[in-house]
Amino acid sequence: MLDKEFKDSLELAFQLCNKSSCFCEAIKRINSIESYDYIKGIYSNSKDMLYQWVPTIVFNLFGYETYQNCDLNIDANSSFIIFRPNKKYDFSVLQMIKDTMLVDEYKYKFSPRLIGTLYGGFPWFLSYYRICKDLGIIDSTGFAFRITSKNKSELIVKKLVDIKNEYREMHPEQTVKIQYDKWKYNGVIHAFHTPNCIENVIHCRAIERELL
Repeated sequence: MLDKEFKDSLELAFQLCNKSSCFCEAIKRINSIESYDYIKGIYSNSKDMLYQWVPTIVFNLFGYETYQNCDLNIDANSSFIIFRPNKKYDFSVLQMIKDTMLVDEYKYKFSPRLIGTLYGGFPWFLSYYRICKDLGIIDSTGFAFRITSKNKSELIVKKLVDIKNEYREMHPEQTVKIQYDKWKYNGVIHAFHTPNCIENVIHCRAIERELL
């Protein structure tokens, strides 16, 4: 039986992605998953209804350690950094990578579909979506940066995640937090997002769909 928090979170994600009609079937399939190999089969087919939520399915069914270390954590030579829509931006993190990586600037729409794909199904997603609503940033425009290694053979996704974590520790003032008594997790939204290796292909495709 799936955790209620996971089920509620995923249901909201399906709604945001205009896929509510598929939710019951999706839950039946997730409930029937007995092995990690089955999830790898889903990941091999981008047309599978569960494909975009493979990272959160791994996280919820097999735990954080598997999510972080399984063989779906495939590094790559390109990724994205997206900044949450804001009145003022601090792009100083880009200075930490420009010497070794190529940076291309875009605008993107912080759409419900993108939010549902990036975070839907994770335990904190309900409070995350609520803080986005309270900040009034849903469907707003933000900045997205495609990051590519100058040396095409160099893998950069793990490096970007390390830089992200280091930057967040150095600049906690850029993280917005709101306490919600209704849910286990408070609403937390950081200044920018860059995907983990297991998320990279899925998130990059989702971001590309929202580029303006």
